[in-house]
Amino acid sequence: MFGMFALKPNTPPEIRQFEGWFAASLATGILVAILMYHEVIDEWGGPLEAAVVTIVLFGGAWGLMIWTSRFRSNLARWLLVVGSTVAVLPYLAHVSYLIAEEKTLYLSFLQAGLQWIAIYYLFTSGARAWFSGRPASLGGPAPPEAEPK
Repeated sequence: MFGMFALKPNTPPEIRQFEGWFAASLATGILVAILMYHEVIDEWGGPLEAAVVTIVLFGGAWGLMIWTSRFRSNLARWLLVVGSTVAVLPYLAHVSYLIAEEKTLYLSFLQAGLQWIAIYYLFTSGARAWFSGRPASLGGPAPPEAEPK
């Protein structure tokens, strides 16, 4: 049942790198969400609303990660780019809180950095080839049968 979620044998190392960096970003983001829990509750009107928003956002990000890396979705790849860009806005809305809570500020920068490192791996030449369905070049010489005669 869960075999469809397994990494495919032809998945390039860049996609595996993306998953690792993005998972680290999500873990750091969860820590930031815990540290900003009271701020989020004030923003969303109560603990239930804050929990629902947090679960939807993190669940959506995790789902896009899986959709991108396990199902080779170019749409999900671009949604991650747009979502990562939009994700900066909540930090801007809470600048005064982040400045007052220095550790949260640093963790927020770390989380954003990890996320953009992960996204970088989605746009390397090997990853672009994989998303387009072409074999990724490993950088070595072309096999003899591929050389023009």
